[in-house]
Amino acid sequence: MPGRPLGKGSVKETRFHASTENGFGRPAAVGSSVRVTRARLVHRALLISDTISLGIAFMLAWGVVGPGISGSAAAIFLGTLPAWWLGAQLYRLYDRDLERPGHSTVEDFGAVLHLLTLGVWLAYAAAHLSGNHPSPSRFLTFWASAIPLVMIARSCTRAFARRRRAYLQNAVIVGAGDVGQLVARKFLQSPEY
Repeated sequence: MPGRPLGKGSVKETRFHASTENGFGRPAAVGSSVRVTRARLVHRALLISDTISLGIAFMLAWGVVGPGISGSAAAIFLGTLPAWWLGAQLYRLYDRDLERPGHSTVEDFGAVLHLLTLGVWLAYAAAHLSGNHPSPSRFLTFWASAIPLVMIARSCTRAFARRRRAYLQNAVIVGAGDVGQLVARKFLQSPEY
């Protein structure tokens, strides 16, 4: 109601503070939006978690199954990491959080499964065509361990990123009437908003 006085502690008195950090402890650039810093935070965090989980899966497959990790196998694995990053970008595994903040890791399962299956099959075929005789058990172990490791790492990464200050989004509520105050109260009481 216009002209109605607001009591102490009303929604209109509550102040919202915008984030001045970009999620990595550095001040955000002048004119940068929270959306850009949130996008960088989630993209980088997911990229790092994917790399670490693939590395662990590689160490499990080549270290546990067989004689150990050779220098050439490690070099080939490190050389294929950019292909994983490009494939994940093509499957839009790093962009979905920007479209919908509530995007869950469960929704990534199909794309991760397909990308890992295709990548492992192509790596096995390339090793076989190059004259090497690759061990199917190593590739199968890598595939079977990479899927849960990537999914768990992505889930933990999203939980970490959602607690960072850079993940917050600004909201503008137009109107100071009853409906506007109700919307503002819902924002303040619900952490998922």
